[in-house]
Amino acid sequence: MGTQKQLNVRMPEERLTAVQERAAKSHMSVQDYVNGLIERDLSETRRLFLDAYASAVDEMSEEFAEVYGTPKEQRAVGHDGTRAPHGESR
Repeated sequence: MGTQKQLNVRMPEERLTAVQERAAKSHMSVQDYVNGLIERDLSETRRLFLDAYASAVDEMSEEFAEVYGTPKEQRAVGHDGTRAPHGESR
């Protein structure tokens, strides 16, 4: 890795608290935790995977809806296969 530079980031206090908690749960410093998030985001392999996944979802969404229904239709059907009364979700 070459010369390291410093980056200062401003964020809401609630977000900083959440970052600090996640870093602590991962037994990492905030610096290492945030650096890891950035590293993963910049990863070429990850980007290619997510792009391919998004493309596949777009291509298969109509077929999926034909077989399984839309999320709204799925909520209307109970575990026993019966439909909820009009206007209600299950």
